[in-house]
Amino acid sequence: IEDPYDPTLIRSAPRHIRRLLGEALAEEATASIVSDMGIGVTVWHDLDAGSEGKLDHAVLTPSGLWAVESIDWGAPVRVEHGDIVGETLAPGERPVKELVRAARAVQKQTRVRFTGRLLVVPDSAVEVDVQLVGSPKKPTALVVRRSALGQVLNGVWSPPGSVDVFEIRDRLQQTVRFV
Repeated sequence: IEDPYDPTLIRSAPRHIRRLLGEALAEEATASIVSDMGIGVTVWHDLDAGSEGKLDHAVLTPSGLWAVESIDWGAPVRVEHGDIVGETLAPGERPVKELVRAARAVQKQTRVRFTGRLLVVPDSAVEVDVQLVGSPKKPTALVVRRSALGQVLNGVWSPPGSVDVFEIRDRLQQTVRFV
């Protein structure tokens, strides 16, 4: 295949192949944004979440430790009844629930608590930069437009308080497993 990213080829691929490619490209786009944030940010990719699969990224910034999942369903999505819905999601798919489970599995393994959970989507998939999933007092996750990810990670949406970056980094370096 001369160009595996050729739009004509992608559109002609079976649905599950388009989905895998969309997930891979979304994950790479998030990794690129995070890597451009400077030396104050540490990121771990493809963390083993045991029976829950994997967590795309754990991102440590001065504002906190973030569990980050990146995805592109190829169409708009919305928050409804505590999760993401859209016409291109597979039947029974619960992205926020899956993110929460993967983050909890990593937390249990590393004994490090996440500040928050972020579901990063393409800008065209949602109408607002950041949308809360769950109650304002105890959010389940934030759905974040890719272009707003840097702001979120830099503390615009983080809870009050600070984290001990050195302690968290050290603990994760010693305990995290990768897939």
